[in-house]
Amino acid sequence: MENKLSPRPQVAHVEDDPSHRLLVATLLESAGFEVHSFADTDSFRRHVRGSSVDLVLLDWMLPDGCGLELLEWIRASNQSKLPVILITGRETDEDVVTGLTAGADDYIVKPPHPAQLLARINAVMRRSGFAAQTSSNNEFAPYFLREDLREIHLNNERIPTTDREFDLMQYLFRRRGNIVSRETLLKQVWNMQGLVSSRTVDTHISRLRKKLELEGQHGWTLSGVFQHGYRLEQNAEAIKSA
Repeated sequence: MENKLSPRPQVAHVEDDPSHRLLVATLLESAGFEVHSFADTDSFRRHVRGSSVDLVLLDWMLPDGCGLELLEWIRASNQSKLPVILITGRETDEDVVTGLTAGADDYIVKPPHPAQLLARINAVMRRSGFAAQTSSNNEFAPYFLREDLREIHLNNERIPTTDREFDLMQYLFRRRGNIVSRETLLKQVWNMQGLVSSRTVDTHISRLRKKLELEGQHGWTLSGVFQHGYRLEQNAEAIKSA
């Protein structure tokens, strides 16, 4: 397949768990990918024969076959250079070696951390000669997120942030305009539920609001929504002038 710059990289996700398909699709689509989800190998094969695909995310165990068999089919076809990442619950060293030896470009154990998943997708696509179009240099003027360097800039000035603070702001910018609950932030940013107090979220939000001056003076406001969570939104005046 010819390497190219695609306006929206096409990702095929082969996974029989509907909740996992939805989670990955929501994450990747908010990052600029177009995601095509498939519950079995047969539907994926039909799609890839007539459509352009830039990356495959592949489960190991599928209802109509083994993900490794599908991987072997890809490597033997005219799509042999297609980047493939295995995302599976199988986590032994032997499983990882088997998957990589079979031709996978990377191996991720479920559940994947959202920020790590995006970073590893970008890395695989770069190695394969594709130009990943996720928000690696994502601008929400006057804020500028550099995912490759994990930096946040305000008016061209870098604002020092921890990795957790970067992940939190990255998620909030992608969900801008939407109310996001504390429970969702604990799951998506901290990758855990019930093990961290929701007060931890409140503390990080308060710190970021001050550090990034998200109180409306730069066109963006990070506010609490009583009994629901938080919302990052662009002020109406800023939208009109954009």
